[in-house]
Amino acid sequence: MDEYEFDSLQYEPWDRKKAEHFDSLTAWLWSMSSDQLKRQLLATAPELPPGYGLADFVKLQQHADGIAIALKQVRFARLSRSTPVTAVGDGNFATFEACREIIWRAMAFLESRRG
Repeated sequence: MDEYEFDSLQYEPWDRKKAEHFDSLTAWLWSMSSDQLKRQLLATAPELPPGYGLADFVKLQQHADGIAIALKQVRFARLSRSTPVTAVGDGNFATFEACREIIWRAMAFLESRRG
């Protein structure tokens, strides 16, 4: 998805309660320390906050995809290279990429439980 595709996405209007619900999930994920991110990435199943389902994580992934597009733009390139790195096994994740990986794993986990 490029920035033009992202800009063309149609979002459903949110009421205040939905916005607060989503903001809480976003805050939960982006407020994790490096140790918490590492623990989540090493876990066989992600530790998810109660009260959130697959649809919430799909919306969070869409939000993260938009941020990823912005970080690829030239004016944000330095910012994306300067984020702290979490080492997990043989790999290294910039903080933002670790968050995106946790979102993907959460979605896979929730989909497998639906199944």
